[in-house]
Amino acid sequence: MSPVDVVLTTALKSILSMSPCRLVNMSFSSDVLPSALKQGGVSLLLKKSGLDPSEIMDYRPIMNLSMMSKILETLALRRPQPYMMLTGNLSELQSVY
Repeated sequence: MSPVDVVLTTALKSILSMSPCRLVNMSFSSDVLPSALKQGGVSLLLKKSGLDPSEIMDYRPIMNLSMMSKILETLALRRPQPYMMLTGNLSELQSVY
């Protein structure tokens, strides 16, 4: 991002954040994820260099989602954490799995 982009984005952050904030709130209140955010592209990445590129099992699928869907995912995962910590249902040492 160029310095001009940073200054412009900072100056317009209240205007730019209205739409994503509204989208997040509407999505959470209606329990509906807009269908445009359910789409993504899949890229195949070779697991290790030196593996046979003609073998499909040597590839790892990578899902490329939109930035807004990743923001919604992060916010949705963080919502229950305070409640779970308060009620003792989530250990402070809880890992991803």
